[in-house]
Amino acid sequence: MSAAARAETLSALLASTVVGVVRSERRERAAAIARALVEGGMRAVEVTATTPGAFDIIAELAQAFPPPATVLGVGTVRTTREVDRAEQAGARFIVSPHTDRALIQHTVQKNLVSIPGAMTPTEILTARAAGADIVKVFPIDAVGKANFVRRLRGPLPDVPLWVSGDVAVAEIDGYLEAGVSLIGLTSALTADLVEPLEDAVKLRAKAAMEAVTRARAGAPLLSFVVNGKRGSVGLKELRRLPGSEHTPLESAVQGRRGHAVRMRVLLESALVDRSATVEVVSADGFAREVDAQTLYDGGYLHYATDGHALSVEEGGPLRLYIVGGDSQCDNVKGLAEIRVVE
Repeated sequence: MSAAARAETLSALLASTVVGVVRSERRERAAAIARALVEGGMRAVEVTATTPGAFDIIAELAQAFPPPATVLGVGTVRTTREVDRAEQAGARFIVSPHTDRALIQHTVQKNLVSIPGAMTPTEILTARAAGADIVKVFPIDAVGKANFVRRLRGPLPDVPLWVSGDVAVAEIDGYLEAGVSLIGLTSALTADLVEPLEDAVKLRAKAAMEAVTRARAGAPLLSFVVNGKRGSVGLKELRRLPGSEHTPLESAVQGRRGHAVRMRVLLESALVDRSATVEVVSADGFAREVDAQTLYDGGYLHYATDGHALSVEEGGPLRLYIVGGDSQCDNVKGLAEIRVVE
């Protein structure tokens, strides 16, 4: 995999917020669960190397759900041989239960995203020094859950953290508020499933993604990158914009309803020049270049329907419509970033 693909994977992972983790003693069951997670709306899925046929499952998923829309990884990786097998199968990120400098460096050399497990500040910083992109705090349920993350955030504010270890969907809000970057969900998605298996998994995946949308209502949802500097806004900030910037979506886009804000005030606050070309990027990796002037004149950001944040089916949490001009388009679902093209 190339360095550019590695960067794309890291960006997609962080945008996904939650990762569905598949661990099973039966290959067929694991394969069915993994496919159902993706079909239920999860953008990132990990299959543990302890699962029979794990690498074959990854290869099948990579064929059916190619990146960047879906990001696949292998977990519980303990050897460089397993890293090589994961790469050959089509995995793009490697998760380990421990910190091993040689394993991290081998993963990075393969241009795969490295996510080793750690617990103490010493282990976390050792993993980062070895080249880890994200550090998995595991098992989080044994050390105080979100409160432990808050304590780590004081001395380690700049380290992207993944939490894993019996995390419940209801805890997503608390972990995001504490400052985690990624949440691994295992039992919350796969324990005590009833038949039909696939339907039950899809419902849980959908519930998890909607929980993320609700939890991130006040967290940064849309990032602006201008002259190499990044800024962001959240749903609460959108709701607080002056009334003149809000508009019923149906007044701008025929056949659509909901609450929207005009892009112009956000572009102005981010110091985006009207003559610039910008790239609009969705959470699933879709990207398109448009003229900034077109966004100033006819850009509408759909953020709620009937007062509620957009659901996954509605294209949430943010959906961009461009009306008029050469760049007019129906919509960009899951808008995550607007960057000025250098």
